[in-house]
Amino acid sequence: MPADTFHDLATMIQYLDTQCASLTDLVREIEEIQREFETRFVGTQQEFENAKASAAAWVAAHNWQQPSWLIEALNDRLPAVREAKTKRLAEVRQELTGLENQRQAIESQDEAGVAALKQSNPRLNAREEELKVQVERIRVTLGEKMKEWKQAGSGLGWLTRSGKVRQLRGEIEKLSAELSKTSGRLTEVRNSWLAIEKKTDETDERLQEAWRLRTAEIARLKRELNQLEGDLETVCREAALDEILNSLAAPPVARAARPRQDDDPAFATLLTRLVALHDETRDYEAGIAQVAELMGMLKGLCEGLTRMRESVASVKSEQDMHAELPNLKLKAPEGVLQFHRLWAELRPVVLDEKQAAEHPRNFADHIKQVIGDRLSNTAIDLMFNNLGNELNRATKEQW
Repeated sequence: MPADTFHDLATMIQYLDTQCASLTDLVREIEEIQREFETRFVGTQQEFENAKASAAAWVAAHNWQQPSWLIEALNDRLPAVREAKTKRLAEVRQELTGLENQRQAIESQDEAGVAALKQSNPRLNAREEELKVQVERIRVTLGEKMKEWKQAGSGLGWLTRSGKVRQLRGEIEKLSAELSKTSGRLTEVRNSWLAIEKKTDETDERLQEAWRLRTAEIARLKRELNQLEGDLETVCREAALDEILNSLAAPPVARAARPRQDDDPAFATLLTRLVALHDETRDYEAGIAQVAELMGMLKGLCEGLTRMRESVASVKSEQDMHAELPNLKLKAPEGVLQFHRLWAELRPVVLDEKQAAEHPRNFADHIKQVIGDRLSNTAIDLMFNNLGNELNRATKEQW
């Protein structure tokens, strides 16, 4: 029997195992493509940012006068950016004040916790020492009473000195109860120590983390504040230029923004590079999105096939337990076989992650077409329904 079909419960189980293994192998290969896409995306995105910086540096080197169409767009954009940055300056100052107050409150809370710990330590320490002395005193006294009791009860003492024996036994029982009670109190004090230490450690860790987070945010905001306060106009101009360069790189404007006839050749080269890197970055984004979607679908399919396998195995177990039941004869639905032939077709596509990474948009488009046509929800539901219906048909007709 070929591995790509089945005719009874045992071969159906083997078939489902084979398909799930194929899916697992595919996911493993696709994960390599995902890693390659992500690595290249990060690199291309950094190149895009570098290209923007080079274009901005060229404009700045030409005293913000060239190219004329870009400067015109910049002047149009500046008022809105200036308003936004001025508003941001006020927000940063307010956020900094709030964070400084929070950090100070954390420091005060930490100091208060240390003071409380110092205050509780002498009390607990004194109580522990006091109870330790009491426990030792009771233990010594109990030992002495035990000796007296044994001596009083030795020989015929239990008969001739029965009163003394009973008295000592009562005292021993009383001392034992007192020892147990005092030892319990000592344990409670020691547990209090442990609880305080644990709470102190947890509180310290929480406060330190909160302090670190606020300190890091304060440092970041101070850097931003220094930039805004140092030269607000330059910050606004650079921000406006960055927005314009981003918009120039984004379709459909990018197509019209390719080098103009009156552009300086050096700037035209920078702009062409900027647009190309933007397109490349978007291609990798598309590839990453399609790869993630495909992996999710394949993993979900494998989980579904595993559940189907469990159902088939349950039916086979029932068949094996009852000798009177005939072995079920199954017919592999052609739609099911055709559906799972896709894995062999996909394997060459995903086998070479370097090749896929060279043409991320083509790869994404191909995967998108596959998902849309042969891995649609309708196709998946139909495949599982066909499997379930065949199993139901065989049990009804043959059992």
